Amino acid sequence: MFSDAFKRTLQRVRAGGVDRAVRAKKALVARPIWWSAWITTGFASLLFLLLTPTFNSNDDISMMFIANGSWFGEPQAHLVFTNPIIGQAVASLYGWIPAIPWYPVYLFALSCITLFVLVWLVLTDRREHFGWRLLSLSAVVAVFETWLWMNVQFTSVAIALGGAGVVLYAAMAGSERIPVWVIAGAGTMIGVASLVRWRSFQAVVILAIPIIVLMVRAIPWKRQAWFAGAALAVVVLGIAFQSIYYAGDDEWNDFFAFNEVRGTLHNSTRLNVAAGDPDVLTAVGWSRNDLNMFKRFFYVDNDVYNTDTLTTFREQTGAPTRSPLKVFGMASGLEGITRMALLVALGFWGWVRGRRKGRLVIPVVILWFAFVAVGLVVFARLPYRVAVPLLAMLAFFLMIRPKPVVGDDRDMPNPHWMEATARMLLAATAIGGIGIGLAVTINASGHNDAVNNRFFEVTDELGEFDPEGVFVSVAGSVGTSAVSPEAGRGIGATIVPLGWHQQSPMFDERLSDLGIDDLYLSIANDPGTYVVLNRNAAELDYIPRYLDEHYGLSGHLRPSARVGSLVVFDSLAEYSINANGALREDIAGETVRFRLIGEEGAAGAWDVADNGRSIEGWVIDTNRYRPADRIVVFAGATVTDLQVPFSRRRAISDEYGLERSAPIGFTAGIEQAHLDDVRVFAVVGTRVFEVPRTGG
Repeated sequence: MFSDAFKRTLQRVRAGGVDRAVRAKKALVARPIWWSAWITTGFASLLFLLLTPTFNSNDDISMMFIANGSWFGEPQAHLVFTNPIIGQAVASLYGWIPAIPWYPVYLFALSCITLFVLVWLVLTDRREHFGWRLLSLSAVVAVFETWLWMNVQFTSVAIALGGAGVVLYAAMAGSERIPVWVIAGAGTMIGVASLVRWRSFQAVVILAIPIIVLMVRAIPWKRQAWFAGAALAVVVLGIAFQSIYYAGDDEWNDFFAFNEVRGTLHNSTRLNVAAGDPDVLTAVGWSRNDLNMFKRFFYVDNDVYNTDTLTTFREQTGAPTRSPLKVFGMASGLEGITRMALLVALGFWGWVRGRRKGRLVIPVVILWFAFVAVGLVVFARLPYRVAVPLLAMLAFFLMIRPKPVVGDDRDMPNPHWMEATARMLLAATAIGGIGIGLAVTINASGHNDAVNNRFFEVTDELGEFDPEGVFVSVAGSVGTSAVSPEAGRGIGATIVPLGWHQQSPMFDERLSDLGIDDLYLSIANDPGTYVVLNRNAAELDYIPRYLDEHYGLSGHLRPSARVGSLVVFDSLAEYSINANGALREDIAGETVRFRLIGEEGAAGAWDVADNGRSIEGWVIDTNRYRPADRIVVFAGATVTDLQVPFSRRRAISDEYGLERSAPIGFTAGIEQAHLDDVRVFAVVGTRVFEVPRTGG
């Protein structure tokens, strides 16, 4: 009796669940546009309210700071990689309402369009297995879309937008009753991708080749014309606008030619080839140090780094390739494996559900995507921010399975084991993908909370250190890889960023506004022009070497202070030891002699470490009870390292009553042959303390 009651209860629960699912399906299908808008809005709202996204590359941060005026004094439309139509619009918006972060707003708006289209396509699909399509959509959003939203990057946004446009066209162009504006909208999405980044548009077109070819005969020519015409109209508009915008501006056109060649070098292995081939350097008139400067994105000097030189460099290095095995980097880590597993499950599900056409098309499309990925790896490169949207576009196709491309689903039942395997594989990977995607996203958000906007903290500290100073950021040292897209504030210091905008008219104009005629000489001689790096002077040796080779100036960049986690260098300095053991500093045409003090004014010690390859030590100014200003390491009469203390020695800090976080420790590399000649000096105010060696 109890068993019968339990069965009846179970049947009612099951019937109620089925009834609710049917009602939910009817509601979703009845108003797909309305529900797609709400789902997209809800996703975006939850992401911004609960999570912390970040930019995925320095490029976007630079473009945001160009558009909002932080880099070059006023909002600029010259985003270089993005069409000036967008640049002008974003810069104008910053000029009107600077408190709103318009650059990320435009990128997230395009991401909303992508997500809306995907949801709408799933809800309007009249084929069977609606629940499985919703599960697939949830998995694709968790595994691909969430990553793209949390790691916003203009290249990724453009590929995802264009990919969604291709899938929208492929899915809807064959429908009997479809408004023309939908077809034109799909083409417009692809065209807009070209405005965001031309290379992304090219990637989308190449990836779409088999999809477009396979559906040519299945789509009426008028619809094909609307689609191609809309895409072409936006592309032509962008090309025409850019041509008119820069017409007659020789400086900008020269920069674009230079930057195009520069990009082909930095985005390939050519620089590594040249490092091992002195003939290449001879052909372009570079020293090995000139190459090191270029590799580290410090190429302000047009006499050394110009279009002709870089073109010769490219010709001399040929077209080096990478190993195709690097394509497996797309499947590295838990996230990569999860994405690949979901693609396999979606592909197998589509193959099982498809008729003969579908079973031929799906493998062809997958192989084409793999072929393009290998080509990118071998002949160019495939960074994660490109690989993920590339895979996402494939996931969009496999999830939607556009009818004009793959044909109808099977009306004949498959073998039971095949259906069961496809269902189990899709369910397992989808549910697992949702779980892993959420876990990874939450973890990434926590990390972003800790590091995002550190850039603003650092620039505020630099501004407090010297409100009138000019800070040259080498290789993004001020933290431009950790900025939240939600940030809508300016920066607290005058930064000269050494990135792809070097030698552009706006970069040169900014230097002129700051009163800098020659950035190299300003770094060497002007105490108010600082080089900022997150390492010590030994890691900056290529800059003094450049000054020596091209200007005849000798010395080391002098570390002025540690600001947060950064080291600020202010001038080129030479050091020597007087006969009485005191230290002499020659800097900016002036000589400073530091009085030698003993243990009454400082304390410290150093010894050999790392099997004789380096030295380690500590030093404290016991008069002021603070770390030393800087450490000068000699091997004989030659300075081998110049730094500020950077590591903690908590036990020693406790002993002397300093804060435990005080940086009093130092480490310096040394050649074993010179160990007996090593002398370490600590500058403490106007005095110098020779740090004794212990244990030896």
